[in-house]
Amino acid sequence: MMQAGLIVGEAMLRARIATTEVEAAIGRLNRGFGFDRIEVTVTMSEIILGLVDPRLDAPMTVVKVIDVSEIRLDLLVECEALLNWVEAGHADLDMTVAELRRIATAPALRPWWADSLFYLLCVAAWIVFVGGGPIGALVGVIGAALIQALVVPLSRTRLPEAFATAASAALAVAAPATAAYLGIPIAMTPAIVGGLFPLLPGGALVASVTDGLSGAPLSSMAKGLQATVTAVAVALGALGALTVVDSLDIVTTADGVRHRR
Repeated sequence: MMQAGLIVGEAMLRARIATTEVEAAIGRLNRGFGFDRIEVTVTMSEIILGLVDPRLDAPMTVVKVIDVSEIRLDLLVECEALLNWVEAGHADLDMTVAELRRIATAPALRPWWADSLFYLLCVAAWIVFVGGGPIGALVGVIGAALIQALVVPLSRTRLPEAFATAASAALAVAAPATAAYLGIPIAMTPAIVGGLFPLLPGGALVASVTDGLSGAPLSSMAKGLQATVTAVAVALGALGALTVVDSLDIVTTADGVRHRR
């Protein structure tokens, strides 16, 4: 039963939802099978399950460290459906554990190139939305493609995520600046803003507020710190690239188009 709780918690943590929601989900699973004595504690990257039972010689504690580098919302949907079946009494423990193991080892629904394509389309849409036009969108997509090709692989190494985020922000600025330096008529500010928007830590900030309102102050502060570090990394990366842009004498004209002086 504790193994089933760990699988549910891991799947939901990888969806990067609030830790209080993860604790509630594991609690629903435990109560569905009558294991009310299992205590649950969830942090941003750990699940701790403790069982205190008079039939045991000593309390039992299980700890699992979770890698949440890859977001898997499909696992969240499948776990929620399974929990509903458990609460309705339609699933026994053996079937539930087997289904959870299948969920935990299931491959991603979309291939890697589909996620990359969605990211590029998101960048293009934001640039057009803020007034960058088709040229700005095209240049922004080129910068986003460079981020996917050069920077994203760094996030899978031991390099701190903040450095990869700063490098991504620098590339998001460098692509429009390079186009302007080459004399391409581009609305540089909208192109930069649209390229930086997907890097902002909106999800971590929302999760921090949710945890705070749900009575999980430590998780709330941790996610708030994560959001702050990410935002600072984006700002520093963009500022560093803009400093180089300024040194190249790329100035803004009255119509908002950047060119070389």
